[in-house]
Amino acid sequence: MGFWEETDVREQWRRMLAIRRFEEAMIQHGDAFPGHRHVYIGQEATAVGAVAALDDADPMVTTHRNHGHNLARGAAAGPMMAEIFGKVTGFARGKSGTFHIALPERNVVVASAVVAGSLCIALGLALAAKCQGSRRVAVAFFGDGAVNEGTFHETANLAALWDVPLLMICENNSGSGQPRDSGLAGPSIAGLAGAYGIPYQVVDGSDVAAVYAAVRRAVSVLRGQAGPWFIEAQTTGWPGNRGGWPHLVDGVTDLTPVLTGATLTGWAVHDPVLKFAAAALQHGWSAADLQAVDRAVQEDIAQAVAQAQAAPYPPAEEALAHVWA
Repeated sequence: MGFWEETDVREQWRRMLAIRRFEEAMIQHGDAFPGHRHVYIGQEATAVGAVAALDDADPMVTTHRNHGHNLARGAAAGPMMAEIFGKVTGFARGKSGTFHIALPERNVVVASAVVAGSLCIALGLALAAKCQGSRRVAVAFFGDGAVNEGTFHETANLAALWDVPLLMICENNSGSGQPRDSGLAGPSIAGLAGAYGIPYQVVDGSDVAAVYAAVRRAVSVLRGQAGPWFIEAQTTGWPGNRGGWPHLVDGVTDLTPVLTGATLTGWAVHDPVLKFAAAALQHGWSAADLQAVDRAVQEDIAQAVAQAQAAPYPPAEEALAHVWA
């Protein structure tokens, strides 16, 4: 038993595509809003696989690459696109922008744009779960660069001392998986967790089934409140991920090569969306099934863009509303 037998695979495919098509559209329409944005392309399998293994009640804390985590948790594309466009119909009435989108109603509690900022917040949520005697697992997503921050080490140490149900998911998109590419002198990113006595696992972050299995294993332990757990999900950086100004180097993702059995080359070999499609074909799906979901997702994203473009900006008198400091 595993991902392909235990989850709603069609819904997981839809969510993988929702992330990819959403961010492709965001890049295409980047001139419609000021400021830069960080994308999640190339990491879709990590969010979708992890969320599929969690309960809806498990709180998540995300990062500046929050689009993927929110869409994996079932966020609607329309309000999210409007939020990025700075429009009043957005989740936060256009005030959070791309960096700070969170969905408390779906237990995506906070999106912290501070490197490693997700960790200490999730630690508090894990401590609360333990004190309340619940079976919730708090999840912190963060990038490989976060392990160089003091917050990471403080969180790991306290989580181990307090024996709290905290799942730390490090999304290593450095490309090679080598610690030095993440600014780390030591031999292993995941091994840093081991230094604090925290169980850890390294997994292929572009393989949705592998991520699902790793997270499922972790939460089965953590629901017994047996202390923290660390997963390093290794992915290969997407070529268009140019800092805060991403570009569609090769255009939007074309599913045709994998659906026709063509040999993949370059980054496509590591593309989690194409890898999902290839695995689905091996599990009895047809190319028509996969394409039908993709068409529906693209229609939804196109509608989200149109609604965001048509929506008004917040009125000037709201500029200081909800500002507390």
